[in-house]
Amino acid sequence: MLFVFFRDFYWSFFDDGIRRLLEMDGYGAIISWPDKLFFLILFVNILCYIGLFFFRKWAIWTLVGLHIIVSLILTPFSGLEVNSPLDKIAQSIYLMADGAILAIAFFSNLRLKLE
Repeated sequence: MLFVFFRDFYWSFFDDGIRRLLEMDGYGAIISWPDKLFFLILFVNILCYIGLFFFRKWAIWTLVGLHIIVSLILTPFSGLEVNSPLDKIAQSIYLMADGAILAIAFFSNLRLKLE
């Protein structure tokens, strides 16, 4: 998610036609994503990581709830998305890391340390 701040620099290497395609994020969306919602989700996500660092139980359940809301409820209605290769790599690494964090938190001995 933090990759979005470097997107303008990365997109400057593409020609105008490709940049116009990349900017069409959410084309045909039923639900539009205002920027404030994106930054709220980013803030809650970072807050969850901080809570997990200090082994707080609320952090893992908030992170699971956030993923359910964003991935399963909002994403199907958010329209078409065009990603550059670097966007897709960053997104894949982020999602795999989140999956590993959730698996470790629920299925390892660390779950006993969560307060």
